[in-house]
Amino acid sequence: MSDGIEVTKSYTMDATQGQLLTATQLSEYLGISYEQVTQLFPDSNGKSEIPYLKIKGELFFPKAAIDKWLQEIKATSINR
Repeated sequence: MSDGIEVTKSYTMDATQGQLLTATQLSEYLGISYEQVTQLFPDSNGKSEIPYLKIKGELFFPKAAIDKWLQEIKATSINR
């Protein structure tokens, strides 16, 4: 703009929108704390309790895969 004002748009994504969830969105979607979500993250060998994608070093969680995973698991205890 000619008057020196820069206009930016910011968008927030509801946890039920989109195909890939961030860790924060995943915690909202699952109804658990961010700290509890981090316990599901892949270990140093890349093994994970939960489906994920790693894009440029950042973790994303495919919503459809999360829904399927939730249906498949039963009572599971994760001790890390």
